[in-house]
Amino acid sequence: MTLASLPLLKLFLNNRPVELEKASLDQKLMICTDKVLGEWAQLAGHRVEDPGQRPEEGLQTLIAAMHGPQNGLLSVATTPRLGTLLAVGATGDPSAASFSQEALLEFYRLLRECIIQDGLGADCRDFLLHTPTLADTEGLPSAPPSAMLKVLVNGQPLELRLWML
Repeated sequence: MTLASLPLLKLFLNNRPVELEKASLDQKLMICTDKVLGEWAQLAGHRVEDPGQRPEEGLQTLIAAMHGPQNGLLSVATTPRLGTLLAVGATGDPSAASFSQEALLEFYRLLRECIIQDGLGADCRDFLLHTPTLADTEGLPSAPPSAMLKVLVNGQPLELRLWML
């Protein structure tokens, strides 16, 4: 099995739900997260009220910039165990557990695409989308994020921060 065999359910990203049009950026982040978790990986997240300004210690943080009509930076911090849950959930195959890192990267890409298309109402083709890389929290902006969210997925933390620059 390879990353290419992970099912990419991108069609759901093209259906702009009406509730997104009037939602705040925090709400859009939550709606997109629920959408990608549920429709791609068949998982559900339970919101934690106060995510804090910085990611929890010990989490892996993926970060990448996006440049286009609106510039931004998206940070996704979680555990390798969540990557395993994503890989198995997306494929329905327990043997996909070894593709934890690939599943985390695909989750990041699908989430970013949903944020751009549904959250910002823009076209991904109008953006230069950098490949997400593992980073420490020192690489994050010191300014508070424009939107943030923390959810627990099967007990695993998933922290999302979005800076619109």
